Amino acid sequence: SKLMGNKLTMGRPWVFMTFFLIAVFICSMLNPIVALMLFMGFLRQVCVSTGMPLKSPFTAVMAIGMTMSALLGQATLPFLNAGIQYYATLMQMFQMQISYGKWIVFFAFVGLLMIVFIVLAARFVLRLDVSKLKEFDPSIFGEKKNFNKDQKIAMGAFLLFVAMALLSSFLPATNPIAVYLNKLTIFGQVVIVAGLLLLLKKEDGTPFFNFNA
Repeated sequence: SKLMGNKLTMGRPWVFMTFFLIAVFICSMLNPIVALMLFMGFLRQVCVSTGMPLKSPFTAVMAIGMTMSALLGQATLPFLNAGIQYYATLMQMFQMQISYGKWIVFFAFVGLLMIVFIVLAARFVLRLDVSKLKEFDPSIFGEKKNFNKDQKIAMGAFLLFVAMALLSSFLPATNPIAVYLNKLTIFGQVVIVAGLLLLLKKEDGTPFFNFNA
């Protein structure tokens, strides 16, 4: 909601469409199916609140854009979702090694490029009428809330894992940190994150990560 309801999108339908698709792209990195279901609901809310028909060229273009964003988003992280399969298949087919960093940068660039292309095509080729979006009220998505402690820990753990994966790609091969991370492999990096989570507690005092469960 912060992406779609910020000051840049207020009264700017094309900017809103761009940020909406970017939000789909980002959320699809974690789970594309849930992201599509969630944002289809958001799109319906937008149409109902602005009086736009649920069956219209606008919703058709957005549905296509959301699908493409989700497909590219799920492949952006080579250690999650479809990215694992694509990465392993490419390595096996061409007997080559691509760093995680280059993979992520490539898919992020392609994903954002496709989103911009879709929005530009909707505006200048299809000439969609999105004037009603100028009256869109982002409050329909609910009240903006800050992350609680548990959510911050989960987000921090995920970012730590991503950081370790990227450092082993961007640092020189002879760098001690890169050498250590490469020796650990992705499985060892996961163990480090899981080990740290075992030491932390939730807001209610229970262990944050129950290894036995």
